[in-house]
Parts: sequence; C-alpha cells; structure tokens
Amino acid sequence: WNNGTADGPAAIEGGDIAVLNDETVLIGVSERTTPQGVERLAAQLFAASSAKRAVALNVPKTRAFMHLDTILTMVDPESFLVYPGLLESMMLTPVSAGRIDVSTHAPEDMWDVIAQAMGVGSVRVLTPDGSSTQTEREQWHDGFNVLATSPGRVIAYQHNTLCNDYLRSNGIEVLEISGSQLGRGRGGPRCMSCPTDRDAF
Repeated sequence: WNNGTADGPAAIEGGDIAVLNDETVLIGVSERTTPQGVERLAAQLFAASSAKRAVALNVPKTRAFMHLDTILTMVDPESFLVYPGLLESMMLTPVSAGRIDVSTHAPEDMWDVIAQAMGVGSVRVLTPDGSSTQTEREQWHDGFNVLATSPGRVIAYQHNTLCNDYLRSNGIEVLEISGSQLGRGRGGPRCMSCPTDRDAF
C-alpha cells in the first residue's frame, strides 16, 4: 500500500471523507488525499471511535475529480448519487494496535465492497442518463456533490438540472440553491460542510 512518509506526505481533505454509518467510513485517494493520509486517518479512527472498517477508493488524480464527493455522495442510508464509472477499492480493517490489514479489490467489485463494509446486501446506485457532454458538464459543476440533510433530502445547485431531476424521479427531495460562483472554485454543497455524524440516518 505504501512505505509511510518515505512515499510522500500524509495529506487528507474533508471532501474525500464520507461517514457511511457508525462503523464505516469511505475515503477517496485523490489529487488531494494521499495513501499515507488514508492509513493514518483509519488508524486514528480505529483507535478512538466506533469505526471498524474503512473503504478507500482510488479516485483519478485530475482537477475534475479533485475529491471523492465530486463523483459520489450519499443521499439516503443505502443510496448513492454517482458519476458513471467504477474505481479500484481497498478495504482497511484493524488487526491489532497500530496494525491495519489492507485488501485490494478490482473496480468491478467496488459496490460489493462498499455494501459489505456497510453490512447490507446491496446499495442503490443512482447514475443519471444523458449525453456524456451533459453528464461531464454537471460533474464539473458539482452536480454529483449534494449534501444530505436527512435521509432522502439533499441540497444541490439549481443549475445541475440533469442530476436534480434524476434524483427527484427516484424519490429524493432536492432543495436547490444558486451557488454558481462557488462551483467555479470547485466547491460543492457537501464538500463545504463535510458532515461527520450519521445519527440522523
């Protein structure tokens, strides 16, 4: 997985962290979050919280996919709004004090790994239809970056009509805000809040 600080700095940013339930956290290994950062955060969570596992997703290292939540956000306890595509996943679990086991899984196993980590049979993957141009445009403008304020209710940018209409067609309430200038700086509703408590779910 890595050789500690010899492989580079241990950096992590909130937009790459998603609390899935009391025992599971999802973390993106992205342009901003390093493998070392993921391991150190997981070790700290295992030692000081109820977390029992972490799933790390290998996010493409490009500006368009700056954080995990630019391509994937949770909208209810078992549903995710997702930009098309699958990512290599890693399951991190504690072995003993200070030691973590890491298993690597192929991209096609991503949703099975996440469901297993969450302790559910499967998860609902919500990916809007549309031309690649429209889907890419909305991904760049944080259409897949929504903030769940309660199960099935999200805050989203109003200009992302493809994602918002698709969520509504799948029973998700969408509260729209303007925020077009925030998106220019690669800021979405969820990454500017980074919720850490899923008790409401």
